[in-house]
Amino acid sequence: MALVALQERVEQLLLAELSLEAAPSGSASPWAALVPRFRALRESLTSEGVAGELALRAYEAAADVCLRAGDLAEFLKCQQRLVSELYPDAVARGLPAERWPELAACAALYFACAGGGTPGEMTAALRATPRHLLRTAPVQCALRALCALARADGAAFCAAAQHPHAPPLLRLLMARRLPAARHAALRAAARAYRTLPLCAVAKALHLPTEAVAAVLQEAAAAPGAPQQLAAAAARDHTNELVFVA
Repeated sequence: MALVALQERVEQLLLAELSLEAAPSGSASPWAALVPRFRALRESLTSEGVAGELALRAYEAAADVCLRAGDLAEFLKCQQRLVSELYPDAVARGLPAERWPELAACAALYFACAGGGTPGEMTAALRATPRHLLRTAPVQCALRALCALARADGAAFCAAAQHPHAPPLLRLLMARRLPAARHAALRAAARAYRTLPLCAVAKALHLPTEAVAAVLQEAAAAPGAPQQLAAAAARDHTNELVFVA
C-alpha cells in the first residue's frame, strides 16, 4: 500500500536524521521529494472519503515530512485538517490521538514562527485550541513561546524553543524563529550591560560557547543593531562580551 511504503521511507529518513546522516532541511533535502507523494496520497484519501485511523496516520506522516522539507504551506494544510477534523473524529471513534497536543501546539504558534500571520489569526489559533489540551506540556510550551514573543524577550523564547517538553514538530517550527530571537536577546543585553561572561550569554542563547561569535556578528550586522553590539563584535571575546561603544 502507498501509505506503508511512504511511512517506511519516512522512518528511514528519521533514523538517518538522528544519526546526522540526512541532508539539511530545505528544497534539496530528501524530505522534499516526499512532499508531492504525500500530497497525492492526501488528495486520494479525501476524494474517496477515507477517514479514521488511515487518514490520521497519513496526515501525521505528511506533517512530519512537510515541515522537515521546509514546505510550510503543505504543513499548514496537514496541521489544520488534523487539529480541526481528524483528531476530534478519532476521539469520537475511540481511536488514539496521542499527537493531538503536539499539532495543537504547532497550530497555536504557527503564524508567530512561520511569518505572514496577523495578530487576529494568532488569537484565533489560540481560541481554537480545545480547553482539554491547554494544560498539556506541548501547548504550555507553545504558550511560553508566545508570551516571550509578546514581551520581545528573545532569551525566554530561546528557552522555550529548547524546552525538554517541546515535541519534535514544535521544536522544528520554533527553530525558524530562533535566529531572530537570539539577535533580540543580544540587542537587549548590549543595551542593559557593560560586560557579560561568555558562558552566561551562551547559556541564555542555548548555544555552545564557540557558536556565540558567529551569532554576535550576524546580530551586529543587522539593521538597527545598537552600537554597543558592534563594539562587542569587534573585540576579542574569549571569556566575556564587552558592550562598550
